[in-house]
Amino acid sequence: MIGELNQRVRILAQTRDPDGGGGYTEVWNVIATVWADVAPRAGSNVFAADALQSRVDHRVTIRRNAAVSVGMRVMAGTLTLSIAAILDDGSPLITLICEELP
Repeated sequence: MIGELNQRVRILAQTRDPDGGGGYTEVWNVIATVWADVAPRAGSNVFAADALQSRVDHRVTIRRNAAVSVGMRVMAGTLTLSIAAILDDGSPLITLICEELP
């Protein structure tokens, strides 16, 4: 499986930067660039904002990384994916179940 990790992806975490007016701005910063296997899992249509939208879920397999958690994002080429779940079976690899963001 490790030979199948053939795509570079970036893992992003959200931080809050002060905006100088007492509030903050949410910013996504790269915390790691790793090799991954990115594959579509399932597709669905959802009704949002008075329009039918298509959504594709992806499975992203990476080497174990303790810094990765649910709620972070994965940037794979032009895809932006939100990490919805992490599957960890104790092997050197973990699988991220991700939802494609518009």
